[in-house]
Amino acid sequence: MTDRPIYQNDPFSLILTPDYQNQTSNATHDIVWEVQLDGGESGGLSIYSTLALSASSLRIIPIFSTTSETRIKLIQFSSPITILKNSTNFAKFRVEPFDGIVALIDYWIVNSNLMIGRTTINNSSHKQFSGAIAWAIQYNPLTGGSPISHSTRQNNPFLHGKTQDQHIVFLTSGAPFIGKIGQMSLENQFKFLPGAQQVFNWSFCINENLDNAFDEANNGLNFNLDAEIARAEITSQRDLIEFETGNKDWDLILNASQIAAKQLILKKSGNGRSLSFVKSRNPEQKISLISNDENKKNFDEQNLFDLWYFFQILPTSSDLVLKRTLEILNDFFDAPTKSINAKQNLIFQKSLPFPILAELLLRISAYDSFELNEGEIFKKLILYLKAWVKNSFEENSEVVPTWSNPLQSLYDYLPIHDRWHFSSEGLDTRWIKSPMLLSLLFNEFSQAIKIAKSLNQNSELDWLKFMRSQIHLSLNKCWHPKRNFYSYQDLISHTSYTGSAITTINGSGEFLIEKKFQRKQRLTIKISSNQETTRRLRIVILGISDQKKINEEINPRDIHWYGKIGFYTSIAIFQQLNAIDIMNNPANESVVISTCDFSKRDLTLALPIWSGACDEKRVKKILENTLISDFLQPFGLPYVPLSDQKTNIEIFNNVDLPLNCMVMHGLLQYGYSEEVRQIWTNNMLAVTKNLKLFRRFLKQYDASDGYGTGDYNIINGIPSIKLFLNLIGIERWTKNEVVINRKSVFIEPMILRYRGNIIKTTATGHEFLSPGGKKIITVGDGPHQIRIPD
Repeated sequence: MTDRPIYQNDPFSLILTPDYQNQTSNATHDIVWEVQLDGGESGGLSIYSTLALSASSLRIIPIFSTTSETRIKLIQFSSPITILKNSTNFAKFRVEPFDGIVALIDYWIVNSNLMIGRTTINNSSHKQFSGAIAWAIQYNPLTGGSPISHSTRQNNPFLHGKTQDQHIVFLTSGAPFIGKIGQMSLENQFKFLPGAQQVFNWSFCINENLDNAFDEANNGLNFNLDAEIARAEITSQRDLIEFETGNKDWDLILNASQIAAKQLILKKSGNGRSLSFVKSRNPEQKISLISNDENKKNFDEQNLFDLWYFFQILPTSSDLVLKRTLEILNDFFDAPTKSINAKQNLIFQKSLPFPILAELLLRISAYDSFELNEGEIFKKLILYLKAWVKNSFEENSEVVPTWSNPLQSLYDYLPIHDRWHFSSEGLDTRWIKSPMLLSLLFNEFSQAIKIAKSLNQNSELDWLKFMRSQIHLSLNKCWHPKRNFYSYQDLISHTSYTGSAITTINGSGEFLIEKKFQRKQRLTIKISSNQETTRRLRIVILGISDQKKINEEINPRDIHWYGKIGFYTSIAIFQQLNAIDIMNNPANESVVISTCDFSKRDLTLALPIWSGACDEKRVKKILENTLISDFLQPFGLPYVPLSDQKTNIEIFNNVDLPLNCMVMHGLLQYGYSEEVRQIWTNNMLAVTKNLKLFRRFLKQYDASDGYGTGDYNIINGIPSIKLFLNLIGIERWTKNEVVINRKSVFIEPMILRYRGNIIKTTATGHEFLSPGGKKIITVGDGPHQIRIPD
């Protein structure tokens, strides 16, 4: 929890969630709130939610008044609002609604059922002041709910409303009365002398039973808020790294990044896992807190790649990330509780975990030593790797694993296999030799070799080394010397030819083509339909390959339909296309026949740098001839170079922070620190812009103008803390040690605090200061290892 004040022009995010470390709710759904400055129609300092999509919207707004004036909008206040503290579930604000009248407003999310607030009003003027504070609830229920109304219980007024199946109760302390401001509200009047102070508490509760909602809200009025704040500050010092970089925007963003990452850890109830890692968490969602099979898919859980990036954002969470990684590894097997043997049935390839599992295990072990259960985990790791390469020898002599479908790559919108846009290739991934997948697997085998050596698992070492060398060989064949970049290749022909259109046909019939190719090429067929209906389209391709006639028949189920667009990639590779027979195609709908284009460029083709599979000369060529000259834009590295974006599809110009992070990590290990600093700075410009404009981490950022799109408070849009630590020279920082492996790439001195220890960057190295006053100075690049006593 930061104590540095945040002002309205600063970058910040004000999402508030129940904290997994102290949540005790038995609620069925996770309710998330967002503090908005002048949000909604009325403006003001509102806290907003949809109550897990059980309401259209609900806002709680403080309104200050005197006998002659009412103020709600922040622009009406005597001074700008200041954020004094914020954490995962707590925020504190300073407002001055009238000259000399200062109010401190606290919001605390106790759990998904209960939120409490406190308003401390101080008279800092030189005159007696009379006024009132009203808490208004603006509620738009869905069908079946009822609006907010005034009620009384034991002669005390309160606000009451309903969702479809739950009661809403709002209470305040201090003998409130029904508000006179024209909105559903409770109001407290106050009159105090200069230097005096008054405190009002309120609580908001949602529960299936009205009596329970009222009792819980009433108990919330007596909540010991100061004790909870103190506990949150201790937790923050233990879990978060505090930064003083000399750039206030960066300091605030790096702190907000860690808070946002912590908010993605969700505590559930019931049977099964108690913690889940979600991709995003914001008020526009409905996430179940009950662990059972029926609502298992009620939220989007982090996959292995998300988990890898989560660890980048919150490297202090190694124990939690390890636990989840091992759960994913165990879930990969049909019967994880049974003994592992070679005959054990593995889940079908499309369900294979994303190939970054060994990377996660090794990186986590560097932060938090753990036992590998006498090699049981290692055995599962080996079977997982074998599952990835077991089918790679089919129809070709190389070790070339392929994605079973575009979704398995997690980047299904890359132009090579994107099926959402007609101008993309939309190729069947089983025919694509992907440098991204080969890079990931090369790294997986490299990390597995390190794990095998550490465990003395020599029986698998030779196989691991052999497979890594074979994957490396396949990856090297993807290098295109004329383009100075890696390229996609056809799986069978091992060529990276540029595609071209052959013909466009409207309607049905048999059409003579008689087209010869200079080299054997695979064909792609794209169908543009005017409406989404059941298709009976059949196509027969007639051609020649290796002096043999080919008759390839395409049935309706062979075509991949996405909305009104259909894609098909030929199984055969043609030397000559003679004719095409199209049946059941309406006269006004077109079929486009082309040769496949494997020359498409995207950022994943730079991942061999991250995997360490490149020699230094090749990295230099990639950096100078492609990454900097073609990809890099004012806000980072987009999916596709600007020069290749001929279709005006905005998503291709978006910056994906996880991919940018991988490329930067790769460049750092080859010594290109200045270039990484530039990319990082450009990324931070995008994050800063959106936090200042929209107060949100957004999924992706446009590389040209920096504007964000997509879901918010989402893992993809949060910058990597671990990468920044590497940039300032810190390889890792745990509770037991610090490893420094280079001087900071930044000229500016920086200060970092974690668990009471302090690290300062200097012109020559680093200074480490313990809470007891011990100082250790490092000089040069290192590596330097500093032990931290318990």
